[in-house]
Amino acid sequence: MIVDVHTHNPEACDAIINASFSSFQPEQGKVYSVGVHPWDTVADVDLVLLDEVAGKAEVVAIGECGFDLLRGGDIETQTRIFRHHVRLAEQLGKPLIIHCVKAFDRLLAERKIAVSSVPWIVHGFRGNAATAAQLTGKGIYLAIGEKFNIEAVRAVPIEMLLVETDTSQVKIDAVIEAVARTRGVEEKHIRETVTSTAGKLVKI
Repeated sequence: MIVDVHTHNPEACDAIINASFSSFQPEQGKVYSVGVHPWDTVADVDLVLLDEVAGKAEVVAIGECGFDLLRGGDIETQTRIFRHHVRLAEQLGKPLIIHCVKAFDRLLAERKIAVSSVPWIVHGFRGNAATAAQLTGKGIYLAIGEKFNIEAVRAVPIEMLLVETDTSQVKIDAVIEAVARTRGVEEKHIRETVTSTAGKLVKI
């Protein structure tokens, strides 16, 4: 059962744990994502090793990967590496977890040209309601963490909504409570819905 779709906490349960593919040591009973963060595109990356580790059974998602106009390699390098992740996710049939900062236009452009049948998930979404509508309108899921835009969270179709803790020290229960309060529904409803959605997206 997956509740938290993106965390960097190696001790987390019911979560997809973001791990380093260069030193991958999975623990029994836990599931992971691996990828090249856009911040790490300033240096050479071993995409052959990434492909090898991504194929392991414990790895259930590819990423985080994506675009960051404030940090990382140049946009051409970020785009090349992102497209590698898109192809890898499609080849393995695993969802793509995306980091996107100041680059939603670029992400939507890539979505338009990509040949991809796997789910795309923007993690840590803090954009506004209009951006949320653009992304979900193109079939991109949004994972909400500790900090979020209230109007966006209210506007996201419930079937496109996920939750996460990322690098935050808060527990996933606190995120669920905040999302439920924002949407004016019971916590149980949010927990059941996001868990069901994650279960449909992630093969375990």
